[in-house]
Amino acid sequence: MLGFTPYHLAVKAMLYEDPYEINFAYVQGTNPLMSYPDAEETFKALEKVNFLVVAEVFMTPTAQLADMVLPVATHFEFDDLGYYGQPWGKILARPKIVEPPGECLSDVKILNELAMRVGLEDPFWKDEETCINYLLEPSGLRFQALKKKGMIEEEKRYEKFKEKGFRTPSGKVELYASWMEKNGYPPLPVFSPLDDDSEEELDMVFTSAKIHVFFHSMNRNLPSLRKRNPGPTANLHPDTAKNVGVGEGDWVWIENKQGRAKFKVQLNSGINPSVVFGEHAWWFPEKDAAGLYDWKTSNINMLTSNDPPYEPSLGSVNLRGISCRIYKV
Repeated sequence: MLGFTPYHLAVKAMLYEDPYEINFAYVQGTNPLMSYPDAEETFKALEKVNFLVVAEVFMTPTAQLADMVLPVATHFEFDDLGYYGQPWGKILARPKIVEPPGECLSDVKILNELAMRVGLEDPFWKDEETCINYLLEPSGLRFQALKKKGMIEEEKRYEKFKEKGFRTPSGKVELYASWMEKNGYPPLPVFSPLDDDSEEELDMVFTSAKIHVFFHSMNRNLPSLRKRNPGPTANLHPDTAKNVGVGEGDWVWIENKQGRAKFKVQLNSGINPSVVFGEHAWWFPEKDAAGLYDWKTSNINMLTSNDPPYEPSLGSVNLRGISCRIYKV
């Protein structure tokens, strides 16, 4: 099994030294200041560790906060496999197209080199291709052969459920999840509102999602994509906007007891009048680097919290369905 610590627990361990003190943090493939819940607590945790290293392609708010930034090669600059989950049914060869510039290394190369320097040759690999060949062992191919072949595609077999059933305890499609019931959780979905309605003024419900134009918190530095989506927007029903005294293009604060974030109104008659929809992971590469590229102002995770109640079966924090208020800037 893959060992994994939920983000909010890692942040709390760094900040409160529970269950032990954490002096070093290495960040790759993520931008915690924008992507992790409870951005304010995440900032304090990253600031507290004695040594923060970030591996990145571009400078981000998290990279700017680091003690050391390691330049990372893009996916055109190292050998890799293209694999997007079992349902996809294929593995692609992704050969290196060009050499990485300067001191840029792939994430795998950085981790391998670090492992060698601290005496962890096993279970790591001497180079990227050795690692890829290890992953390909069940196929009987090596990477050089896969590059010529292009991809491995599994045989498409339809209606497999007729042979062994589905991967559930009963072998059937389970709308009533028996394994959840067995472990003491509701077998059917149950809505449990958060106990965050202590302030009567929190009369709206906030939700968010990723933006199609960007990938998570990436690419805000690309003019072509910023032209398609120039700034952080919040979807409001026209009736709600009228009650608040704002119109299309006006700026509003979305606020709760955790914090607030600023967004430009986008009217949407298809949204519930009691809901406000804010875009995820907004930061501004054009702003001052010393201010971490204005990471706070329109960061939707200024409204989320790392504190309980957690989802009982997974232990995750709540990121949507949060009570809030909105008002004109």
